[in-house]
Amino acid sequence: MSLQFMGLPTVSAEEADVLIVPVPLEATVSYEGGTSRGPEGICSASEHIEFLDETLGWCPYKHLELHVADPIVMTAGEDLAAHHARIESTIAALPNDRANLLIGLGGEHAITPGLVRPRMPEGGHIVQIDAHADFRREYHGSEYNHACPMYRLREMGYEITMVGIRSFEPEEWERAMADPGVAIFTDDDIQRGDAMDELLAHLDSLEGPVFLTVDVDGMDPSLVGSTGTPQPGGLHWYQMLDIVDAICGNPDVELRGFDVVELIPDEGRVSSMTAAKLVHYVISHWAWSKGYTDRPETGGQMRVDE
Repeated sequence: MSLQFMGLPTVSAEEADVLIVPVPLEATVSYEGGTSRGPEGICSASEHIEFLDETLGWCPYKHLELHVADPIVMTAGEDLAAHHARIESTIAALPNDRANLLIGLGGEHAITPGLVRPRMPEGGHIVQIDAHADFRREYHGSEYNHACPMYRLREMGYEITMVGIRSFEPEEWERAMADPGVAIFTDDDIQRGDAMDELLAHLDSLEGPVFLTVDVDGMDPSLVGSTGTPQPGGLHWYQMLDIVDAICGNPDVELRGFDVVELIPDEGRVSSMTAAKLVHYVISHWAWSKGYTDRPETGGQMRVDE
C-alpha cells in the first residue's frame, strides 16, 4: 500500500530532501491495539493540512521534495529479531547525508532503535518525548518490546534526554537516575516547576547528531487521546513546538531523524491530526534551519488529486 504525505507526489529516495518511512509494527502491544494503523492515519490526516507554516510564514513544500517509502510490514512467520534487523537494513539502504531528514511513522515505539542506528552510526543523542521511560531491559520476555527501546539505545551508546515522563517502574527510575548519559525532565517538573526553561537550555547545549523520538502519549490527552497506553498529564502543543524549535534552532545540532509512534487513528481525528501537524511542523522548521528558503522553488505544492 503506497502512502502520500500532505497528499503530495513522492520522488525517488535519491532526489528527496525528506525521507518518510512508515513502519506499522504492532507486535508487543500491552494494553490497547491499533498502532499498526498509525502511519496510514497520519498520512490521511495530513491531506487536510494547509501547506503554509503560519509560524514562519512560508511553504516548505515549494522548496523541498518528499519520498514516502513503502511500509516496512512484518511478514507471516517473521520473528521480532528478524523484523527489527530488516527495519535497520532498510533504513541503512536509504541515502544518509546531512542534506536529508529521515522521518519514521509508527507503529509501536520498539521501531526506534532500527531507525536510529543506521542514521547515526557514529553515535549521538536521543531526545525522547514520552509518558513512559521505555527503559526496561525486557518486557514480557522480549528486549524488542515497546517498553524497551530507550534501554536498547542506551546499550548502543547513545545519550538520552527523557522529556515529559510520568510513568516509571522503580528499576527504570533507579537505572536512569544513576546513569550520567541520561537526563530526565519529568512531566511533573515541567508542568509544576521550572523544568521547561531548564529543558530548553539543555537542548540549546547539545552538539552533534540528534534523533527526536515522539511517543504521542507524551502529549496531553486532549491533543492525543487515542494511543495504546495513555496517561493523564503531558506536554501541551506549544511546549512541543518549543522543543522542536530549540532542536532545529541549535546551530551545533544536526537533526538526523525524527519519529512519531504509538498513534491509534481515532474516530474524531484529533489525535491523527495532531500527529500529522507535528510532522509538518518538524519538516518546516528543519528545512528553515537548513536554509531551504534560499533554494529555488521546486514547482511542488500540488496535491495528487488536484
